[in-house]
Amino acid sequence: MKIMRRLTGPPSTQEIIPILGMGGIRKTTLARKAYDDPQIINRFDIHVWLTISQEYKIRDLLLSVVSCILNENKEETEDQLILNENKEETDDQLILNENKEETDGQLILNENKEETDGQLILNENKEEANNKLILIEMKETDDQLMDKIRKRLMKKRYLVVLDDIWSNDVWDFMSRILPDDNNGSRIILTSRLRHVAMHADPDSPPHEMSLLNLDESWKLLHEKVFGVQQVCPPGLEEIGKQIAQKCQGLPLALLVLAGHLSKIARAREIGRKLPKV
Repeated sequence: MKIMRRLTGPPSTQEIIPILGMGGIRKTTLARKAYDDPQIINRFDIHVWLTISQEYKIRDLLLSVVSCILNENKEETEDQLILNENKEETDDQLILNENKEETDGQLILNENKEETDGQLILNENKEEANNKLILIEMKETDDQLMDKIRKRLMKKRYLVVLDDIWSNDVWDFMSRILPDDNNGSRIILTSRLRHVAMHADPDSPPHEMSLLNLDESWKLLHEKVFGVQQVCPPGLEEIGKQIAQKCQGLPLALLVLAGHLSKIARAREIGRKLPKV
């Protein structure tokens, strides 16, 4: 996949990867597939996904970035979860094992040594602690949040997805908090608008999504209605292809149609199984 090569290959400088195409052509699906790929997860230190859309608030974007950063499953993130208000209580829970050779000087909890050996554990679970930290961040100004985010991303290889951008202003703002430390950071940007996709970096060629041809459309419709293994009943294939053609190669239209057809098929199957009165 071309997107994967651009995410993992050269250059080492920050690269913007625009995904361009009309609505319903699965730009977000492609970006999500790359974002969730195990190779990509392991390659980048920080992962941020932001859905922009036509209406957005800068404050919400900043807090979403903070939330993504805090949810990263990294040692540094765990350090951030130690809140001042419960630090003393947490410190009291930590004990040193008498046998230094066995524990290598790690801090352990009194309860459940096997699961917590060598880890700092808060009384509150990670999600609750994250929520408290976000509440703390909400009290800060936009400039303070921007400064904090930029510092947090510095020297880190990050992947940021800006999904469904409609305005150049969004990128102009986001670029202020995304440092380029020459370490292979990547930014995926999806948009329906060419001038928006090209605004962030005119020299970065967009990945242009194309419409499905008839065979691809029928294959997608068939798989969603009948499943991958099942064969289309005799006499329905020609009608199915005509229906697929009317979707004009739009994956979203095909998926919506497949959903309706599947419901109809299930309803008829249930009807046949119900006892006749």
